[in-house]
Amino acid sequence: MMKRSKKQEATPVASASADSQGRGRKNTSGFTPTPSFLSRFAPFAKGERTGNLVSGFTLVETLVAVSILLVSIGGPLTIAQRGISSAFFARDQITAFYLAQEAVEYIRNVRDSNKLAGDEWTLGFEDCIGSVCLIDAKTNEIEECIGGSCDPLKYDGEFYTYESGENSHFTREVVIETVNGNEIDVQVTISWQSTQLSRSFTISEHIFDW
Repeated sequence: MMKRSKKQEATPVASASADSQGRGRKNTSGFTPTPSFLSRFAPFAKGERTGNLVSGFTLVETLVAVSILLVSIGGPLTIAQRGISSAFFARDQITAFYLAQEAVEYIRNVRDSNKLAGDEWTLGFEDCIGSVCLIDAKTNEIEECIGGSCDPLKYDGEFYTYESGENSHFTREVVIETVNGNEIDVQVTISWQSTQLSRSFTISEHIFDW
C-alpha cells in the first residue's frame, strides 16, 4: 500500500518538471501571433467601438470635414472674384471718364477754332443744341443721333471712333443746352455694360463765348 501511494505522488512532480522544461525552451522559429493577440485588433478592422476609442470616420464626421474644406476654399475664391470684378469696373470707369472728357474738349476746341477764324462761336455743333448727338474726335464729325439714341462706339485697337473697329460696350451721347447768348451747357452721358450690370454717368461743362 505504501509503495502504490508513492508512485501516485511521483506522477505530478514529473509532470511539473516537464512543464518547467517546456517553458524554459526558446522559440527559434520566430514570433507567431496567437488568436488572442489578433483578436485585439479585430474591432479596429471592423470599425467597431472599443471602449472610449472610436475607429474610422462616421458619415457625420465626413460631412463636417467636407463642409470645413468647402468654407476654407470658398471664402478666398469669393474674395478673389470680387477683386477681379472691382478691377474691371475701375478700368471701365476710367475709360468712360476719358471718353466723356474727350467730347467736352472737342466742343471747346471747335469754339476756339471758330473764334480764331472770326466765325459764329457755335458753328459746327448747332445740331447738338437741344438734341442728342454723337461726336467723333478722330474724324471731326458731329451728327445728330437718329431716334434720340446713339450707336455704340467702336474700338480699333487704339482709338474709340465710329469709323472702324469692333463695337465696344461704351455709348456716348452729347446734349448741348443754351443758357444765354454767351453760354452753353454741354452734357455728356457715357453708358456701358460691366459684369452684367448697366452703368452710366453724366458730366456737365459750361462753355462761354469769350
